[in-house]
Amino acid sequence: MILLRGVVIAKYKAQGKDCAVLRDELNLGLNTNLVTEGIYYIKIDARFSFDISNGNEGGAIVGEWVSGGYTKSGTAEASLI
Repeated sequence: MILLRGVVIAKYKAQGKDCAVLRDELNLGLNTNLVTEGIYYIKIDARFSFDISNGNEGGAIVGEWVSGGYTKSGTAEASLI
């Protein structure tokens, strides 16, 4: 699961809610169509813990994951534990 930070959401809204912004910021691949596949914004509270993604999470896209807790485009990401 990728956590969307306020910066990405703000950019998405500023671009007229263009799903391509989310796709590109999260490096989901050019063939991903979030209009038909859907994307959800979920608020998580302190009961959950997070860790740096390792590329083995469900839904991780082969060739798109990079180490260090950021996507290729520099968006911070984390995984729910």
